[in-house]
Amino acid sequence: MYVILFALVFLLFPVMSHASPCSVFPWHHPAEMVEPQTFKDARNAMKNGQLSEARHLLGKFLGNHPEGALAYSARWALTSLPGEEALEGDKETTNMIDRIMIQRRAYPSGPYGPWALCRIGELYQEMGWTTEANGAFEEFFGTYPEHPLTGGVLLNSGKMILDAEKYIEAALIFRRLIEGPKWSDYHISGAMGLADSAAFSKAWIQASYWYEVVEVEDPQIIRASASSSYHYGLAESKRGHHAHANEWYLTTYNLHPANVEAGFALNQIGDYLFKKQHVMAALWFFHEAARFYETEEPGRRAELSLVRWMVSYLDADHSPSERKALYEDFDAREIYLSVTWDGVIEATRLLSQSPEGDIGDEAQYWLARGYQETGDSKGALQAYRQVVESSQDEYWREKSQVILTGILLEEFRGHYSKQAWVDLIGTYERQKSLLHLLPNNIESMRMIADAYRFVGLPRQALTRYEELLRHPLDPAIQEELLFLNVELANDTTEGELIRHAAEAYVHAYPNGKQRDDIAMILGQLDIREDQVESAVRHFSFLLKQGNDDALKRQARRERARAYQKLGQFDAAIADYRQLVSKHSASVGIHLSLADLLYEQKKFSEAEGVYQPIAESESIEEAKAWARFRLALCYQKNGKEKDAETLLGGLRQPGRDVKDLEVTIQSAAAAVIDEFIPTKGASS
Repeated sequence: MYVILFALVFLLFPVMSHASPCSVFPWHHPAEMVEPQTFKDARNAMKNGQLSEARHLLGKFLGNHPEGALAYSARWALTSLPGEEALEGDKETTNMIDRIMIQRRAYPSGPYGPWALCRIGELYQEMGWTTEANGAFEEFFGTYPEHPLTGGVLLNSGKMILDAEKYIEAALIFRRLIEGPKWSDYHISGAMGLADSAAFSKAWIQASYWYEVVEVEDPQIIRASASSSYHYGLAESKRGHHAHANEWYLTTYNLHPANVEAGFALNQIGDYLFKKQHVMAALWFFHEAARFYETEEPGRRAELSLVRWMVSYLDADHSPSERKALYEDFDAREIYLSVTWDGVIEATRLLSQSPEGDIGDEAQYWLARGYQETGDSKGALQAYRQVVESSQDEYWREKSQVILTGILLEEFRGHYSKQAWVDLIGTYERQKSLLHLLPNNIESMRMIADAYRFVGLPRQALTRYEELLRHPLDPAIQEELLFLNVELANDTTEGELIRHAAEAYVHAYPNGKQRDDIAMILGQLDIREDQVESAVRHFSFLLKQGNDDALKRQARRERARAYQKLGQFDAAIADYRQLVSKHSASVGIHLSLADLLYEQKKFSEAEGVYQPIAESESIEEAKAWARFRLALCYQKNGKEKDAETLLGGLRQPGRDVKDLEVTIQSAAAAVIDEFIPTKGASS
């Protein structure tokens, strides 16, 4: 059990410190002068703080003795006293400054001039008018550089600059003070100022040196200041002198418990004990700081330290007996903590609103963690999001981004594994604003793009694949996505979009696995846009360099058709002959070759292609057309009897054919009638 003992003994000894050097009025009349009783009474009243009585007595004295050295001193003394009427705010102080200035202008060379200028600076300093105070002190240094009051003025000026957080400038003034032999009365106070200046600027070695100097000469000066006591402890901690540091931390708390530095001192002791793995002792100090300084910064920092420990305890596995023992230790030390995730939430709700940004950021993160652990997913998302949106600390922002990414990924994966594409897209749309706050995640971007593709929204999918391709990817995945973009663009049927996607693929992978498909897609696009010559080039590239036999067969057929459009019939026939030379060529390809030969009046060659189809077990439509055209070829080749036989068979009534076959026969009927007149016509 750690008990803080109040070192009241320190309070029993006078503290060597210097009040404002000009706060006490000096009396400069000759010591041998006989002072009337009224004058003596006035001086005693001023000495005892009876200022109204002193003002009354000095006025009475001047009424009786308006001239002389004592009257001169009395008039100056009156300027240092408040007026008869009580005034609010700084009005009384400014009136006093005005009275002193008027008196100084009236007697610029008198013995009270240095005091007047020094007092004016002090009064400005008391009101917080640092510019005016600094001006008065600077004027003093320039006007009275060797005056006995200069040491005190230097001390005042150094303290004022130190309060303005100009630590280097303050240190220079304090060093000047301690290096002046004639200001020996102020040397220890100057060393104290040097120590504080070094500590506030975190020059810990120099600070420790000067604090040691002051401690040797008069430690009471350090003890009199909560700030100096605390910073002496900090300086010793930074140098690794932890035992001595803790003594000064305890001194700070014992002598100045109402001061905010006392709370910081308790936190420093708690941090040290944690590092030494004295966990329960550390918790006690944090608990005390959190209780006694609840509404101040050290209390909030102590509470945050308790939260950190609670989280670390909850993250570890503890048996019921261990938890019971923990609460028994708490009871013995009067520590009141609810070590649960609900306890973390309760503690961090207020801490997250702390005026200290670093406390608020970290507390908001632990609040989000508490919501997450208690199953409040909505609260967790909101709290993590707030960290990401408002945190000034990159560490907590990045940790929150990682967790938010994980939460969203888990939801996306659930939909993706079930192929619930609509649900996945719905989740994405709901969380779109949150996703914009997170670093791009390749996996989630891919899942969203895939979902749009699978529901048949190629434009949306294409946009997201393109976003994905802006990030570093495995080459195999990059090639896959580039080709997917081509397919999606092709689905939109927009030529410019298709060409852009295809060019992107070819530029990145000129010999890629999908190069054959790209050539086919571009060739087919050229056909649609009536750029037939360009289509032939793409199909020819595929036939020359392609590896996919099926695509090459398709490319040859497409090129044959393109040649037909260009009127290059011999080239088209050559491609069709290549196709029909393969046993796997379809009836349609054979018919295309036969029709092209027929149209080029190569009837003998066409007859040789039509005849196998006409005699095959092919579909009736194809056989009907082949027989009809074969009959015409017979006619052209002088085989009239064979032609009549075939054409007559096509006209046989009651033939059971499909609609398409009927269409073919109907289309051929007019030509048939030219060769075989109907019965009605022949009669």
